[in-house]
Amino acid sequence: SEGTFYTICRNLINSYDNIPTEYLFLLRDALLVVPIVEYERKKFHLSEVAFNQLHRIMEETQDYQKKPILRMLEGQYLYVVKNDIFEAKKAYQEGIILARLLGDTTLADIISEKMRDVMKE
Repeated sequence: SEGTFYTICRNLINSYDNIPTEYLFLLRDALLVVPIVEYERKKFHLSEVAFNQLHRIMEETQDYQKKPILRMLEGQYLYVVKNDIFEAKKAYQEGIILARLLGDTTLADIISEKMRDVMKE
C-alpha cells in the first residue's frame, strides 16, 4: 500500500547515519527508487529529500556512477513539480554530459530521449 511505501522510504532516508560507508551504495540504489515511484504515481512527497540524501551519499563515497540517473530524475522533478524549465533542462543536460564522461553513450541517449518525452508532456 501507499502508506507502507512511504514508511519504507522514510526509514531509508533516515538510515544514512546508521549505515557503514561501505554499504552506502546499497542505500543509494534503494533511494533512487523513491523519485521513480513518485513520478509514476504523480505524487511527490519525498523526492526532494531523497535527492538531498543521494547527493550526500555520492559526495561521501566519491562514487558518481549513478549521478547521470540522479540528474535525469531531478530534471523530471524540476519540470513536472517545480515547473522550472530552465533548471530541468540544465539537470538533464548535466546527466547527459556525465553519462558521456563515464563512457555510457547508451545512458546518455536514454536521458536525452527522456528529456524530450517529459518536456513534451
